[in-house]
Amino acid sequence: VNGYVRKLEVTYNQERFITNIMYKRAKDYYDKRNLKEGDHNPNYDTYHPHFHVILAVNKSYFTSRDYLKQDKWLELWRECMDDMSITQVDIRKVRSSEKSENGAVLEVAKYSAKSNELYASQSIFEIFYRALKGRQLLTFNGLFKDYVKKYKLGDLDQYKKEDENEYTHLLTSVWKTSKYNNMLRQLSVEEFEQYNKQAKIIEIKDDIN
Repeated sequence: VNGYVRKLEVTYNQERFITNIMYKRAKDYYDKRNLKEGDHNPNYDTYHPHFHVILAVNKSYFTSRDYLKQDKWLELWRECMDDMSITQVDIRKVRSSEKSENGAVLEVAKYSAKSNELYASQSIFEIFYRALKGRQLLTFNGLFKDYVKKYKLGDLDQYKKEDENEYTHLLTSVWKTSKYNNMLRQLSVEEFEQYNKQAKIIEIKDDIN
């Protein structure tokens, strides 16, 4: 492995009963427990911390003796976590297509917690807060770390895409009591110039560690 990007995500299972989508997604898991669509969800009201990882390997890896099949990855992860109840490790090759590459990147670039789960209730929010506060949610290693340095130095600016959207309104959402208060207004002339100038080149403003 020449490097990796790892993102921590935590999800909350708020489905009381097994839905059609849930059953199709984990059919083997439910079948082994004699469960079917519509049955009580055994994982209801539980949390699922997990990693999304992109690994950089040599092209020869996929045809070499070092290649690991999915079963071996599952075995290693069970040993690492000291938990034989783990049923799946989803690992796949990123294909050389824009859709595949973007999908892999989005998995590590998206949220660490879904907003509809995070704000389901005050108690759930507090659990998420305690679980994620102070955590290093996104980490870079190896060649990915090298490219983070290049990004910060501006060496990769030529690969940035221009934002072709025109921004005309500002939407502000404020969480109050138990719901969002949304306020939409048109940008002033000065704000229009400011926001559209800033958005000309897509920038990642969050710190990259």
